[in-house]
Amino acid sequence: MLLPDNFQFSQNNLQDYTDCARRFQLRYILHQEWPAVQTDPVVQTEQLISLGHDFHHLVLQYHSGIAEKSISESIQNPELEALWRNYAKFAPAKHEQQTKAEFTLSIPFQGYRLIARYDLLVFHPDSKVVIYDWKTSRKQPKRDFILERIQSKIYPLVLSLSGYPLNKPIAPEKVEMSYWYPYHPSTPISFSYDLQQQKENQLELEGKVKEIQAFQESIFPLTMDLSQCRFCAYRSLCERGDKAGSLEELESMDGLLPNSGWDLDFEEIEEIAF
Repeated sequence: MLLPDNFQFSQNNLQDYTDCARRFQLRYILHQEWPAVQTDPVVQTEQLISLGHDFHHLVLQYHSGIAEKSISESIQNPELEALWRNYAKFAPAKHEQQTKAEFTLSIPFQGYRLIARYDLLVFHPDSKVVIYDWKTSRKQPKRDFILERIQSKIYPLVLSLSGYPLNKPIAPEKVEMSYWYPYHPSTPISFSYDLQQQKENQLELEGKVKEIQAFQESIFPLTMDLSQCRFCAYRSLCERGDKAGSLEELESMDGLLPNSGWDLDFEEIEEIAF
């Protein structure tokens, strides 16, 4: 399977590949449009995704130097205001000297690029770097589930191998990642990193890319996990039902919003390539 030379692997497309190879093919190789919703009710799902986008933008403003009071006064949505108040109390790295918000790094990977979009990077004086990721899901998933997500493997790997900002690799033991939920501000999901994890993550991700490159079939295989199809826009195309799963059902499973809301594009994102 030939991918475009400028193809970039990300937590989104590699998670899709992990969940269903056919979905990866339809979405990222064939760019197949399909008029189906991922989750019902549509309006409520879109509102939650929009709320997440707005929350990320507020945090970006905060770490860009805009006064907390000015940000608070600009909020019109009561629910967003409540999430913002939780963040203002939490506010990691308020007094740290070096932070980067909504920041993108990419590295060479198996002949392509591997990209990570960070909500916040915090660089401590002792060379420790903490990756923060904001999750605006109303329900918090189990720790084991979130640690198995592709994002948890890509983000520390890209950061440590990129060596940003000193242009030399960061010792994996100096990297930490923390998922913070404004609906659950007192229970972040955090984990440390080490060389063994780095090696395992790199081998796993390289293996997935090699699998994609090696596919000769015109149609990639469908997932055996039919629960994935309930929240996939291509379910009717694949003849696996025509009714979307409910938002309540999705949140009861893992607490994450549909994939369309995970890769948020911000005009302010700065990208550094290594």
